[in-house]
Amino acid sequence: MAAALIFILTYLYVEKVKTPNAHSMANMFKKLQLLSSAAFSIGHGGNDAQKVMGIITAATMANGDTADIKEMPNWVRWPATPPSVSEPQRWLGRS
Repeated sequence: MAAALIFILTYLYVEKVKTPNAHSMANMFKKLQLLSSAAFSIGHGGNDAQKVMGIITAATMANGDTADIKEMPNWVRWPATPPSVSEPQRWLGRS
């Protein structure tokens, strides 16, 4: 919702307040392309962390250290889900 509002306000500013020319439009698209590629990189990195978490859990289960996926150690879970986001009481040992 906020992204749509920002897009609409930016469009109105560029089209109605500031007269666009080829140079200013090219600069705007360069900045927007940089922003979108940064957002894509962050999303892709999050998927990598979850994939590694699954591989480590499978390895601990194959070794016999973990019997069930629900018994996954916290040090495996932390890189993909930081304590500020999920289950803060559990991370603090107050489960």
